[in-house]
Amino acid sequence: MSDNNFEGELPDFSLMSGLEQLYLDDNEFEGFPIDSLFDMANLEFLYLENNNFEGDIHEYGRDMPNLMALDLSSNMFTSQDPEDEYYEFRYGIPRHFFNIQNLTILDLSNNLLEGEFPVDIPVQDKMLYFSVHDNDFSGPLPAGLKNLTALVHLDLATNDFEGTIPIEFFEMPELIHLYLSENENLTPGPVPDALKDMTQLTELSLKNTARTGALPELLNFDAMFLLDLDNNDFEGTVPASYGQLSNLRYLLINRNPSLGGTIPEFIGTNNFNTLLVDGTQITGDFSSICALPGFTGEIQFPTDAIALADCSDPDSGIDCDCCHCCAADDDTCSDAKVASLDWDWQAGFRRTTRNFAIDLDAYEPPESPLERIGSD
Repeated sequence: MSDNNFEGELPDFSLMSGLEQLYLDDNEFEGFPIDSLFDMANLEFLYLENNNFEGDIHEYGRDMPNLMALDLSSNMFTSQDPEDEYYEFRYGIPRHFFNIQNLTILDLSNNLLEGEFPVDIPVQDKMLYFSVHDNDFSGPLPAGLKNLTALVHLDLATNDFEGTIPIEFFEMPELIHLYLSENENLTPGPVPDALKDMTQLTELSLKNTARTGALPELLNFDAMFLLDLDNNDFEGTVPASYGQLSNLRYLLINRNPSLGGTIPEFIGTNNFNTLLVDGTQITGDFSSICALPGFTGEIQFPTDAIALADCSDPDSGIDCDCCHCCAADDDTCSDAKVASLDWDWQAGFRRTTRNFAIDLDAYEPPESPLERIGSD
């Protein structure tokens, strides 16, 4: 029943006790769907995302031991019922989710969830996708997620986590997508040194996470596709290795006011599409970027190639024929164009997880966010 204009409350699906797959996403349903899903122990795939559902998230999965995919994203689910006298002893995310042995997809993003994570997350070797972005989770970043030993996609972005970034996140051998961005209350500090061993990463977003020190050196990161280090306090210069990341398409190192030096020469990065260095002291000759196929028009991408730098001042020290120049008093500032681009990688991943849920054996991690967006 996905992708329609259905509205109102759900009928009683629990009468269909043998049901294994239920897709109700992308409609206008409302109310408390758990009342319609009582005693459905055979459910394997449950997709409720992008509706107007409400209620306590702790009620889901408890009596669904066979779940392989649970997507409750983009609703108005909450973590606890304030009228429950025991609510103060409950975690923001139910611990029993991690005890569902075959659960492969768990997407709770874009809800009204709050509170802390349990510290004793059990070992589970089936989950590949875990996302809670755009909620109000607090407390320390959950290092125990390392016990999800098969995890490919981890998204904790846009919450209120605090404390240090656990080194455990950089000791997950299967992880290829890591999003910690927009957790501005984290303890300031450098990117963990253990990142150097995560050469399988394709997407890393640490935007607005109070990172300091030098930009991380990325040697042998041949799969890196998206590197988002925007709005931090990095200093020093841009490592030469960034210009040699053969699959890099997006490099966002803007709004790091102490970052300087010259831009490295970009060699062999023919897929490169976006460079943001505004709000830094980076200068130099950008001609190696302007000569790349995406900027010359030899390769057409779904979005126009863009380089953004503070080059409107003739004395900026920047030589960039292909740059969109951003300055507060410049009417031609390209900020509006940048803002119009689709940076919501997680939304694009949803359809891939749907396909993968229906046919697990056919799942292969996509090569790029743009491929995911295109499949949507």
